[in-house]
Amino acid sequence: MRRLRMSLAGTVMVALLGGLGAVVVAQAETGPLHATGTLHRTQTTTGEVSFVDGVFRYRGSSLAGTLDVSDPRLSGDLWSIWNYDELGPAGSPGTVAAGTFGVENEEGSWTGTFSGVQYPGSTETLVQGWLTGLDAFDGLSAYLAYVHHGTGPMSVESMVFPGVLPPFPERPAE
Repeated sequence: MRRLRMSLAGTVMVALLGGLGAVVVAQAETGPLHATGTLHRTQTTTGEVSFVDGVFRYRGSSLAGTLDVSDPRLSGDLWSIWNYDELGPAGSPGTVAAGTFGVENEEGSWTGTFSGVQYPGSTETLVQGWLTGLDAFDGLSAYLAYVHHGTGPMSVESMVFPGVLPPFPERPAE
């Protein structure tokens, strides 16, 4: 009987530890989860270009690529549509940009908005965006930031989290 109790106790402990492992995996799948990776451009197009008041304005430009990050929920085919302005002297202008973007993979998709800058005289572009999950990712949101150093893939930092971004606070009364 003593052997049976020890064997039964061992089985119960293994089952409990295995169950706790499943809970930890489930929490990791629902976020928040920090992920890193790269964005490889596969296509870029320049939209309409105009020159107004000393500013080059690009409207409807696009970028497509493959997003490969350590969280597979955010990995997939990325698409984006950009509007951006080049400000300052030719040859080393600063750039401000805004746009919409999304990521699609076999499980679901993400859509959202982004903004970014390139400082005058720099080849480094900094972009950050907020995404809302669809399909299998419904109920999740993601933050995605990437840095492009002028050549090669873009470095990506991201975080997936449950729910939506908290509301922005009201401006304090004067």
